[in-house]
Order: sequence, then C-alpha cells, then structure tokens
Amino acid sequence: MKQGRQYMIELQDQCVKISDEKLLELANNIDAVVGNLLFYSFKNSASYETVERREARQGRVVPLSRNVFYIRRRRYLDSIQRYLTDTVASA
Repeated sequence: MKQGRQYMIELQDQCVKISDEKLLELANNIDAVVGNLLFYSFKNSASYETVERREARQGRVVPLSRNVFYIRRRRYLDSIQRYLTDTVASA
C-alpha cells in the first residue's frame, strides 16, 4: 500500500465527513500515548520533524523514535482506510 504525501492527501479528502473526534479515537486506538501526535500529523500532513518541533516549542519531547512514529502512523492510516471501507460497505 502506498503511504506517500499524495496518499495522505487523498485519504484526507475522503475523511471530510468523519468527525475529528472519530479520527482522534482511531489514533488513540493505535497508541493512547501518542494518539494526539498521530492525529495532528494526519490532519496537517506533518512529518515527524514537524511534530517534534511543535512539541519542543511547547516544552515536550516526542516519546518515540522517528522509525516507530512512522510505523504507528502507517497503522493509523490503515485503520482510517479500514474504517472508510467498513462505512461504505455498511451503507
């Protein structure tokens, strides 16, 4: 499955009818500690470095490595895609 910037934009376009609360819930299901960072990354097409800078400005540290962040983000994107597929299938 492709995971690049274009994929993120296409997935964001498909998510216009999904509430932010539901997207945050899906992120927290992947990892409750960094769910809000995954959500922010998805909504803003933000890289790990951007998320890290944002957290540093607020005096916080991202509690996982770059590699683990991207692994979790891929799982989050897959989770969103499954949710969209299930929603369309049940409609």
